[in-house]
Amino acid sequence: MVRRNHLPIDPCSRILCHAIQLDPELHASNNAADKPADFCLRDRAKPHHSGTTGNHQETATQKEGGDSMNLRNNRFAKKSVKLLILLLSSLLIASASAAVYYSMIMQPSVTVTGATIVFANGNDWPSGSTMGSNSTWVSLALKAYPNATLVYDQPLNISNTDSASHQFRLRHISIMPATGNAQVANFTFFNFVVENASGAAQASFNYTTTGTTWNTPTTTSYMTLPANTQWIVYVETKAAAGANDVTAALEIAVDIQ
Repeated sequence: MVRRNHLPIDPCSRILCHAIQLDPELHASNNAADKPADFCLRDRAKPHHSGTTGNHQETATQKEGGDSMNLRNNRFAKKSVKLLILLLSSLLIASASAAVYYSMIMQPSVTVTGATIVFANGNDWPSGSTMGSNSTWVSLALKAYPNATLVYDQPLNISNTDSASHQFRLRHISIMPATGNAQVANFTFFNFVVENASGAAQASFNYTTTGTTWNTPTTTSYMTLPANTQWIVYVETKAAAGANDVTAALEIAVDIQ
């Protein structure tokens, strides 16, 4: 019987020892011999030539052990290749199922320039009114008389300073006091009329009241203001009979295209 403690301690000998242990013929022919297993699988091509039957059997056993090991190595190599293919397939599937996206870059550049359509003082510019520094904001100080219509022929102009025509419209934003407030009943109407350079009306933007409810105007259509031209904002106001000292604050947008 082959004794394991005579085998050299290296990886190759451990594999060969395992192959010998599984060989029944080697166990039968060497039960009386204690030959040290001092050879490695890589030495199977160098058998001992002592002329004895035991040496031939030992050489045959080495060959069988080598063949067994080659078979195992081949099986291991095949399994390794299959595992590698499986891993690569998994990676390809994972890559194909991942979300694909990209980013685009936008780099705006903003330069401050003067507005082309601005407000301008009219011939009837009301006392106490304020023009903004860039002429894109204005506060008009208007009055209303009880039971009488007050007319401002030309309190404000809308001026196109560009060499090309532009479009604009009037749009309601807010009014105070709000609907439902008892003070609303002190007013009858505020009417803003846009006139062209010839004085022809282009649009009317009229605020009226019904009891304590404001009837606010709808947004006007866009009007075309010719190049280097000023149009007029004509205003009419009227308060209710017996109205007391109360102020209404309006905010109106002039949208420009």
